[in-house]
Amino acid sequence: MGLIYEKDGDYDKALHYYEQALNVKSASKSEIVTVHNNLGFLYYRRGNCKKAREHHKKAFELVDESHPNWIQNKAFEDTEPFFLCLFFLLSSSTLVVLSICI
Repeated sequence: MGLIYEKDGDYDKALHYYEQALNVKSASKSEIVTVHNNLGFLYYRRGNCKKAREHHKKAFELVDESHPNWIQNKAFEDTEPFFLCLFFLLSSSTLVVLSICI
């Protein structure tokens, strides 16, 4: 549901459903990784680089070595939000802020 609302541009509802998905006890590890990854991109789209980084980091920590292709594929998929965030940070006058997304 979160992905549907996100694609429709309703980020508040998307966030709500993604957060609900994290609380589903029967969710598999790969599903939790996907939700954290989706939350990361959602936060990038909303301009919250710090929260985006937290969720991408959590997704990365949960993926074990048996899924290297998943990490490699995700590294090149949907990178536009990251670069938009990076551009925003570079346009600010302080380098300290840059560390949020790196």
